[in-house]
Amino acid sequence: MEVYNVHQALKILQEYYITDSIQMVTRWIREGKIKAERSANRKEGWRIYHDDLFEFIEEQRPGLPEVMGVYEWYVENSFSMLANDHREKHNNSHFAP
Repeated sequence: MEVYNVHQALKILQEYYITDSIQMVTRWIREGKIKAERSANRKEGWRIYHDDLFEFIEEQRPGLPEVMGVYEWYVENSFSMLANDHREKHNNSHFAP
């Protein structure tokens, strides 16, 4: 399971339009809104498990993680889909009467 530090978690929370403040992330951790555990090495700070972070995101923005997943898939695949459509149209135009 993937584990994030506070800075990595902040980046993800920014992507989901929840906060851009490191202070808010640490406040939510201290308040228990984001489940996290202290690393054995204080210099490393907090350890936040993927499932715990996305549980918090789902509470803040219900349904957004699923929507973002579909959006990311579409962005990653849209170029190849468009290229395939173009190839099909080009190939079919040769057979038109």
